[in-house]
Amino acid sequence: MCTLTFGLTKKGYELFFNRDEQYSRPKAIPPEFNVLLQSIYPIDVSEQTISSRDGTWLAVDQYGMSLALLNNYPKESIQSFVFDHHKFLSRGDIILSLLNLQVSENIKLTSDSIKEHLNQLNLTNYKPFKLIVFSNQLTQTSGGIQSLNWDGENISILNISANDLPITSSSINLREARQARKETFDAMCNDSLSSSSQLKAYHFSTETDTSMSVNMIREDARTVSISHISVSDEIKFGYFDNLNQSTRVQTIKRINH
Repeated sequence: MCTLTFGLTKKGYELFFNRDEQYSRPKAIPPEFNVLLQSIYPIDVSEQTISSRDGTWLAVDQYGMSLALLNNYPKESIQSFVFDHHKFLSRGDIILSLLNLQVSENIKLTSDSIKEHLNQLNLTNYKPFKLIVFSNQLTQTSGGIQSLNWDGENISILNISANDLPITSSSINLREARQARKETFDAMCNDSLSSSSQLKAYHFSTETDTSMSVNMIREDARTVSISHISVSDEIKFGYFDNLNQSTRVQTIKRINH
């Protein structure tokens, strides 16, 4: 239950991410810079990760590479009988394991090296997901964005462009939610180089049917946070807590890699 968009700039990129969760899920810890992992990320303290280690759904390292994790619901719904009878590891562990790999083994994270690492994790222990990788070389004229898609059986790599926006997931009425969020995006961000203000307005928007909105509200769940990562000469991670209406911004100097 998330929505991701991005915009490219001359010196880097802007990334926006709405996280939707059940009301019963524990509140996340706002993003901080982790000195050991050399990255900024919020902490997911769900029941799945409390007993083991921290998890996250979104991170940016000091070089400007970002990793974003979304659920891959279509395959889950098709094979619900399999997923309901298997105990899975938390997908929140995936991003932090990659950041740890980069630091501890000095491995440059690319889509290929990430795929190799994911295959070593025995992905059948994880529910389906999409891991979106933003290159630290990404600008209007260089770098790229790729999605590593695990469907429960196979992992594939797809190139992502502005034509694919918004990237969204929903545990309920996925097709309808995608269509509604796409129509709103096309109306509010109709330029291939959408501005930061346009993207921000989109992520805070609420439709008459709030269950289909980007800034979503349902009886059982809602958008709990809206994140904004900005990469240029410096790196900013803005985090809006939608529950208590507060904002936190973490800023670090970008290091050339």
